[in-house]
Amino acid sequence: STQGVSSAASDVYKRQEQLLGEIGQVLRVPDGEKRGKVRFPAPVLGSDEWLIISQDELVVGDRVSVKDLSGNALIVEKA
Repeated sequence: STQGVSSAASDVYKRQEQLLGEIGQVLRVPDGEKRGKVRFPAPVLGSDEWLIISQDELVVGDRVSVKDLSGNALIVEKA
């Protein structure tokens, strides 16, 4: 069995696999350095609200799709 670094990396990969493509609704719009917030219809990995970053111009209520992870935030784009 592989322990240490590789298990941490596989944890991230598993998280990524579960989150990618998830569709949620914008609760708070990202603003400069401030993260936004998204809510999913059902909890993903134990939480239905996540911090988000986006290149898109978002407004509260927009549907967004998860493209990637960055630390504890999700990178999203308009769905």
